[in-house]
Amino acid sequence: GELTFLVALALADAGARFGVVPALKWPNDLLVGGAKLAGILLEAEHDAEAGTACVVAGTGLNIAHHPPPGRYPTTSLAASGASDATVEALLSAYLETLGFWLDRWDAEGFAPVRRAWLERAAGLGGPIRVRLPREEIDGIFGGLDDDGTLLLTLPGGAVRPVRSGEVFFSERR
Repeated sequence: GELTFLVALALADAGARFGVVPALKWPNDLLVGGAKLAGILLEAEHDAEAGTACVVAGTGLNIAHHPPPGRYPTTSLAASGASDATVEALLSAYLETLGFWLDRWDAEGFAPVRRAWLERAAGLGGPIRVRLPREEIDGIFGGLDDDGTLLLTLPGGAVRPVRSGEVFFSERR
């Protein structure tokens, strides 16, 4: 799960090289002006018999175009002012920033990744709704715990950890 945050930081840093500084939406989206710029999906494979393991980081980043808004607004780097961004240039920037964050995570653990992610977190300290498989919960986005679990402060002050779910900001309810 920590790798999702690392990949998000790398994509955000790559976008920043073209003048677009996205906010990070828990757990796996990048936003510009509240519109979705990118999404991340990680899949892990482990073959105990062969002694191999890998993680595939699937990233969808809208560079020159973006889909029409559906359930939420969308954008692209070009629509956000980065008209000079190309697939090749963005890939080069992303691989460089991904290498930086992987090295830092390997050397220092998740703490610096968590701190950097929180500095760019969309909705931190504000009202959110979390959609879980069997319920929706309203609260305040209180931060992340040490492994990236969302900390949702409920009315009344109790904190509920959320390991997976879909987050909606109050203006989209």
